[in-house]
Amino acid sequence: MTTLASGQVIAAQYELVRPLASGRDGTTWLARDLQHGRNVVLQFRSAGDAAGERVRNIVQHPALLAPIATQDESGSVLDVFEYLPGGE
Repeated sequence: MTTLASGQVIAAQYELVRPLASGRDGTTWLARDLQHGRNVVLQFRSAGDAAGERVRNIVQHPALLAPIATQDESGSVLDVFEYLPGGE
């Protein structure tokens, strides 16, 4: 996974604003969707995260957000989620 920084544009569409979380499965950033003019959450995870991929494909629940988009970005997988502000 490449180094990420605020202001960096990912996939020619998402401008990184600030990190939200980091852990074993990857990093999560608040970003601005430049194409649609909205805030989104980007989750970067290892391309080799086969177990996580299976869970994402199986788990469906009204309280869980489904990715808006998923893209491969230089050795990692990028999941894009709607941003729901609160508790910050």
